[in-house]
Amino acid sequence: MLNMFDFINYNLILVQGSKNCDFDQGSLTFDLYTNIKLTCNKISILPEKLSECRKLKTLYLSNNLISNFNFICKIISLQNLDLDHNQILNIPDLIGNLENLEDLDLSYNRISIFSENLFKCRKLKALNLRSNNIKNIPIELFNFLSRLDYLNLRDNPISGIDELKRKMRYRLEID
Repeated sequence: MLNMFDFINYNLILVQGSKNCDFDQGSLTFDLYTNIKLTCNKISILPEKLSECRKLKTLYLSNNLISNFNFICKIISLQNLDLDHNQILNIPDLIGNLENLEDLDLSYNRISIFSENLFKCRKLKALNLRSNNIKNIPIELFNFLSRLDYLNLRDNPISGIDELKRKMRYRLEID
């Protein structure tokens, strides 16, 4: 249980490598934090209160057991979201709500369904989708992401990747 924390600095919550990371809904006031790092904790379900973080800019949740991040998409202030090495199967339609998102890492998941609403994240600069199960990405939709300068699609069974590289090579680094 995380009720032992009494944080004075509201800039960062850091819990890493815990074998039993269980959230007591009343133990942490998430809405005060700008950065939260809960990596390597075998977390499968996140507390709903996390979606109430109005000041949160950076959320690191890598190396957990998360399969769904719908309610994270309510955190409009979010700029950096790291969900690599989890159990995510699809990018939720609500991802388009993250209008301030600049950096999204969904690498090493099991994503096969690609939501076109991701292209509503107009401030997105870096997108890492490495090592998933993505087979198709509508190439024309990348025109909506004018700030995107890094895209990692390596180790996906994508058809048409060569065409994407050719069309985007002057504007985008593609791995």
